[in-house]
Amino acid sequence: MRKLILLVVLLTLNPFTAKTYASDGDSVSVEAPQNPDFVILSFVQIKDDTAVDYKKALFTYAALTRKEPGNLAYVIHQSAEDYHKFVIYEHWASLEARTQHLAAPYTVQFFAQMKSEFLQGDPVRFNYQVLDFQE
Repeated sequence: MRKLILLVVLLTLNPFTAKTYASDGDSVSVEAPQNPDFVILSFVQIKDDTAVDYKKALFTYAALTRKEPGNLAYVIHQSAEDYHKFVIYEHWASLEARTQHLAAPYTVQFFAQMKSEFLQGDPVRFNYQVLDFQE
């Protein structure tokens, strides 16, 4: 009988660290590809009565982010049931591109503004390695 293999991506300093766990509990490290495309999903909840100003700031930030050479997509979604909730989809060509983006002065300023003026709690972020992408 074949062993059931589960792939668990451990989000550490390197979001592409992966281990494979066999059904008997043994683990084996798996090499991840160098600088693959990856996606970040951010779930954000904002404070009451800040939606209009938040969206203005977010749209300005998104326009700058989309101009970066390593950004493949930056898509903003707002909940249809609760206008305080947003999902942001980011697609990056590489970890290096994302790291450079995070160091950009406008990104540092945007994150500080979000924390002080708009966010209700911390955003929840998930990093995903892109396994298949077609343009």
